[in-house]
Amino acid sequence: MEIAPLDGLFADAAQALTPEGFLHVFPQRFDSEGFLIARLRKTGSLPPPPGYKLRKLPFTTLNKKMAAVYLQWSSNLMLWQRDKEI
Repeated sequence: MEIAPLDGLFADAAQALTPEGFLHVFPQRFDSEGFLIARLRKTGSLPPPPGYKLRKLPFTTLNKKMAAVYLQWSSNLMLWQRDKEI
């Protein structure tokens, strides 16, 4: 694995750069939520551990009854907008 630098991700990103190459964005400096960004690049792969078996994904589709319940619930959500973001 390698860490790719993010100093050119946006204007003034170099101000938020950590020594490791991550971006630590503070809300008071960038008028945003605070967050940490890291770009990791996979440079190789490892063999699976002994005895590892590829399993079926744990996801299934919702049946029609459950989907209808979810859709009814989600229609009551209230969305908020700030500038051009929802």
